[in-house]
Amino acid sequence: MNALRLSLAGSASGLGIADIIARIGRSETAARISYAVSRLS
Repeated sequence: MNALRLSLAGSASGLGIADIIARIGRSETAARISYAVSRLS
């Protein structure tokens, strides 16, 4: 789960993942996950 938190918030600690998603919204969450996946591929 830290990889997901890192891709969403840029930090390995902090708010819960659900809280981060609620704050940044669905489309931004999807964009950040997509960006992280593209960087790892």
